[in-house]
Amino acid sequence: MSQCLHNFVQARLRGLSLTSHSPGRWVRNSGAHRAQCFSTQLPRANEAEENDLEAAMRTLLEVTVPPDSALYGVVGRRQRKNAALLQPSQYWPAPRRNNLRRKTVSSKVSSVKDPSQAVSKNSLRNALYHNGANPKLAHKIHPVLVSDLGEDARKSKLIQAEALRRARSLYPRQLGMRQWKIAYKELYKAKHYRREPQRALIPALNGESKRLLAKLQSDDVESFEDAWLQMNRHARASVWQRLALWLLENDPVLLLSFLLMTAHGADRPDFQLVGDCMLYVDRFFYSPWMKYDEVDLETYQEVVETCLDPDTWPVICPPHRPLSLYVRKARPDSVKSAFQTSQAKGIELSGPTALSFAWRLQELGDTDMAIEAIACLRRLDNPRFAMDADGVLRHCCKILTHDTIEDGPEGRNFKLLPRLLEIGVKPNRDMMNIVLANAAKISDSQLLNDILKFMIDHDHRLDSHTYLVLLQDAIAREDRGGVDILVREIGTVDHLDTNPYLASKIFHSHYLFTVKDMDVEADRSSILHSTLDMYSRLYDLTPLRDLLIVPPSYQPSFQGREKPSTVVLFIALATYLRCNPDVSKMQQIYARYQELINQGDPIICSMAETDHAYNAFLSAMRHNRRALRTCVQIVEDMLHPVVEKDRNGRTIDHVKPSTRTWTLLLSAFIYNRQIAGAEKIRDMMLKHDVEFSQVTWNTIVNGYANAQDMPQTAAAIKDMEQAGFAIDSYTMKPLRYLRDPEALWAAIDALDRQYSTANLAPEPELTPEEEKEIRESLVDRALSKLAAKAKSKSRTKSKEGA
Repeated sequence: MSQCLHNFVQARLRGLSLTSHSPGRWVRNSGAHRAQCFSTQLPRANEAEENDLEAAMRTLLEVTVPPDSALYGVVGRRQRKNAALLQPSQYWPAPRRNNLRRKTVSSKVSSVKDPSQAVSKNSLRNALYHNGANPKLAHKIHPVLVSDLGEDARKSKLIQAEALRRARSLYPRQLGMRQWKIAYKELYKAKHYRREPQRALIPALNGESKRLLAKLQSDDVESFEDAWLQMNRHARASVWQRLALWLLENDPVLLLSFLLMTAHGADRPDFQLVGDCMLYVDRFFYSPWMKYDEVDLETYQEVVETCLDPDTWPVICPPHRPLSLYVRKARPDSVKSAFQTSQAKGIELSGPTALSFAWRLQELGDTDMAIEAIACLRRLDNPRFAMDADGVLRHCCKILTHDTIEDGPEGRNFKLLPRLLEIGVKPNRDMMNIVLANAAKISDSQLLNDILKFMIDHDHRLDSHTYLVLLQDAIAREDRGGVDILVREIGTVDHLDTNPYLASKIFHSHYLFTVKDMDVEADRSSILHSTLDMYSRLYDLTPLRDLLIVPPSYQPSFQGREKPSTVVLFIALATYLRCNPDVSKMQQIYARYQELINQGDPIICSMAETDHAYNAFLSAMRHNRRALRTCVQIVEDMLHPVVEKDRNGRTIDHVKPSTRTWTLLLSAFIYNRQIAGAEKIRDMMLKHDVEFSQVTWNTIVNGYANAQDMPQTAAAIKDMEQAGFAIDSYTMKPLRYLRDPEALWAAIDALDRQYSTANLAPEPELTPEEEKEIRESLVDRALSKLAAKAKSKSRTKSKEGA
């Protein structure tokens, strides 16, 4: 093949006689402008087509070269060169008059859209020469740059920077990139579909690459680096792809070392190739569900930051996926620095890349820089990434969750919302719901009403999220009338009366306003029935019947079919325990509750993953002496669960007793004046490393004060202060009922004197040797300071003399 191409070139230069016709030789007649291929192997049915130069060259150029051949990557370059020689407009020039006409027309078109006017080969040569690169590479980089620019005209500095980056790449032309894309795509598909790759598409290792691989596998890093640095540009380009593809398939961990040693310096592989390697490793070997044990997180982050260094990012058309990998995996400071570098270098980030930066930066808490990333989308002029596009607005909603309200010269206002409006973001209903929630967080009812009025005036239809925020705000302000108005309004809107989130919140408001602080003379049976009526409108009553908390006489007016959530079940259980103070019935319900958990009931088992139900049982039974054993059993069941999975095979994440749970158990013994039992509970809390809260300390002080134990009360108060808690009104309340308050103050004074004596104890005397060492060190330090001052004075005098 190569011999035929060589003969063709020689024939075009010198010409061949008619007598030199032989099979496989290119010939031409003297003075003719057409070459002929004389071959006994070509079909002779159509001699006109056989003698045609374009048809013959097309037949020759279709010959492929195996990837393991020494001509891999070389023949393709010659094919492209010879194919360019055969363009009719270049090889057979048209008449001069038509040529001038064509030149005039093309100049008019190029003045409008031709990007080659923005960058010329001479300017590229000058830029490469002044930056230490090979200026001969300008003719290879120029057509690729022009094709990437399209109809976009950019600053010459950016184009020159991109040209310099590509000149330092091992593959400045598109041929090497095409070879890589074909092989990498085949390797990626084979790994994804778990099949063997087609070896004909992947270049095999040659002798030089095998020698380098042996050095790399022998952990001889210095030898490999020396061999790599001694290789010229062409040799590196011929072995890098072979080694990278082989390591991708066989040893990804060793590939990371290979990239660290070769992806830097003057002659390095293109950023796209390195990015493909990192994407392959991240997809198949370092995903969250299949981490590679030999590479820890910090090492992997360093590899990503080094191989995908922002200084090597393309200025023109940067690829999104490698940049997105860097944004996701790099450390916080590196991500912020990368965004600043991209802005300083003028890298025009694509829409997905800018949104990736915005997402990660807001996660890191840098909302100002996240808004700058959103502002980058204005340069794209792409409808998919306009300021009112759904994807952009979703990221803006995430940014607004970090918004705060600050006082300014014009009054109180949001911090981030005005900045988003300045860059052209057009808020939709979802954004306004988040703004509404931010106003509800600070309990500013006037601002909340203003935002709600703005939403109504701008035809933003109120949805479930809007009403959920309004309900939460009314419940937080204990505005029962406002809750009733919202409940009636929700009932008139289609599909909102059956919304599970709104139903749960309405159910919760009924518990707070009706059940939690019920009057002593209230009709508990009617309150329980009203709660069951609200429950049955939407949820299935079967779980409550299994728990034995539905009275036999109750007949529901509605038959809901929805599965109740854990919160709804807890509210129903807590309502029953408050409406039925019978301790024996409570013990029966708890026994049934624990039985259903041991049977693996999936709905009841979900309640065992939080401490709310256990705390409700403790809070209801702690005031009865007969229930102390059951209270202890509740904590024991939490510490030592029996069943690990429910009937559906789901693992139950049993909750451990919280500080509130232990405090409720402690208060049960203190309320029933079981001080010895309370001290044992306190010892168990210390054994299980439970952190005492303010309520825990107040409960302990209350127990000792009610027992009129002055020394223990004083000791508990001092321990409370030592733990960092201050005395509040709940601490002082039981002290009012002390029979001898002066004894308490005397005990506290005695403890104070004891602590002061311990803190002011005399220090042990130093030995003469230790005193001498301390004295010598102080003298040395003083002399060094004097010497430093003398030097500074001499310097100032010398400067004045000069």
